[in-house]
Amino acid sequence: MKERTKFRIITGILVVCILALLIVLASVRSFKDTQPKEGGQRDMDITWVGDDESDTTHGNERILIPGVSKLTFIHDADQQSAHFYNPTENTAIMEIRLQLEDGTVLWESPELLPGESINTIRIKNMPSVGCYHAFVVTDCKDQNGNALNGGIVNIILNIE
Repeated sequence: MKERTKFRIITGILVVCILALLIVLASVRSFKDTQPKEGGQRDMDITWVGDDESDTTHGNERILIPGVSKLTFIHDADQQSAHFYNPTENTAIMEIRLQLEDGTVLWESPELLPGESINTIRIKNMPSVGCYHAFVVTDCKDQNGNALNGGIVNIILNIE
């Protein structure tokens, strides 16, 4: 009877250790796959994820700044699908620009009044196929042209 109990305990410990090891290995692989490789490229597929909104304040007014965390563009396409907008709740005028980490500007919007949006953009200075750290920079101003709080959102830009 004691041998059977020892066997069950040892088997249980081994099963738990193997499961823990598998979980650790899966986590390490998942983390490793999301890190940029040499040349800024990644193995993972990156797509548009929607429109998270963060806010900043000006006086007693809030400015909603839409954001994304990932964008995917087609390298040889003349126009790209992307949804940039100024929420209707804002009173601020927005100008949005997409730029790489090194400061290279890929796209700049015209002034967007509250409620206006852009769904198709043309990229100037299209980077090579790969994955890049980039920024969506939003500059805001009031109706008189005075600068207000803006925002910078870090994103992953995938060029296929």
